Amino acid sequence: MRPLAACQSRTVDDAANENIGIALMIRREGDMLVLEGAVTFDTVPELNSAAEEHFRQGAAAVDFAAVTEVDSAAVSLLLEWRRSALAGNRRIEFTNLPANLKSLATLYGVADLLGE
Repeated sequence: MRPLAACQSRTVDDAANENIGIALMIRREGDMLVLEGAVTFDTVPELNSAAEEHFRQGAAAVDFAAVTEVDSAAVSLLLEWRRSALAGNRRIEFTNLPANLKSLATLYGVADLLGE
């Protein structure tokens, strides 16, 4: 697995994506964050930090179509993003959730909270 610190961001909105340090992991397209690659225990902490600023700037949806791998940390991340959005009186939508992420959420009894 490639260390995240060695990565550079690929961005659509350079001002919003400047210096987030996650290559091919997160990019902004309007109010949508597009995730690419693994969303796992190894990547979630930096991914969460990178996404926070985007959410503050109005990102309201997250697309998982290009996510290649998930584990239980991905479920926790989505729940954290949902809690944060509710606390900030913002909406958040998750699209194209991988089947294995949906299965994990069902197993943990939180599938309804993800809202896809």
